[in-house]
Parts: sequence; C-alpha cells; structure tokens
Amino acid sequence: MSEANATLSQKQVLTKALILAKEAVTWDTNNKISEALAAYDQSTTLIGEVLQQLSQGGSDRQREEYRRLKSIVSAFQIEYSSL
Repeated sequence: MSEANATLSQKQVLTKALILAKEAVTWDTNNKISEALAAYDQSTTLIGEVLQQLSQGGSDRQREEYRRLKSIVSAFQIEYSSL
C-alpha cells in the first residue's frame, strides 16, 4: 500500500476509491475526459492496493473479498478502456 494510505484501513481506502469513482462518473458525464480518466486511474490504483493485501490473506472472507474487488476492477477497466 502506498505510504499515504498505509495508516488507512482497507474500508477507508475502498471508501476513498468509491468517492473517486463517483467523481470520475461525474467528470465523464460532463465530458471532462482527462479529469475522468485521472479519477478512474486513482480509484483503480487504490482498489489494486487493497487487492494486493487481500491476495496475501488466507481466510475465506479475504478470498471472497478479493474476488469481489477483482470483478469491480475488471468493470472499471472495461469502462476506462472505452473512454
């Protein structure tokens, strides 16, 4: 996890990622493509950091959370590539 996010919980990081994703949608809706792409990129980077942590965990809950977040990242990547 990046140094800035090292003290945040996974939930806090994911909340921050969700806020950025919502901002990206707003930028995209308003045809502000460069801003939307930057927000999508930041959001997926944060989710990727949490995924990295979860991939190192061994519990059933962590594996399920990993799969769920991985599908979210895939959806963002599809949206991101269409811009």
